[in-house]
Amino acid sequence: MANTDFLMREAREVLEGPMAVARFGTCGVIEEKVPAGDIIIPESAVYVQQNYDYNHEVGQDDSKAFFISKPCVATLALHQLLTTKFEVLIGKEHVHNYGLNATCDTFYSCQGI
Repeated sequence: MANTDFLMREAREVLEGPMAVARFGTCGVIEEKVPAGDIIIPESAVYVQQNYDYNHEVGQDDSKAFFISKPCVATLALHQLLTTKFEVLIGKEHVHNYGLNATCDTFYSCQGI
């Protein structure tokens, strides 16, 4: 997330007018109908940050181990454009344009691994 902050601030300094940003990366999914290699274009995303003050002891309230933001909803026009373009490139059967994405401030620990 820190790198995203740098990117957005520096891009805004050199660009004029509206700016659209799409993050591309890898992800996992818990739906069997979405095979590895397919494209997922979520409708919204949350940010998950590890609570470094949380004490992982038995009996603790695990809901306090992470801070989870409110969902950030995708811009409809950009969501539809990405969906259409990827459907043409790889086929409709490989594009899933729904759901909620979670992005984290660390690679493994914020994912509960």
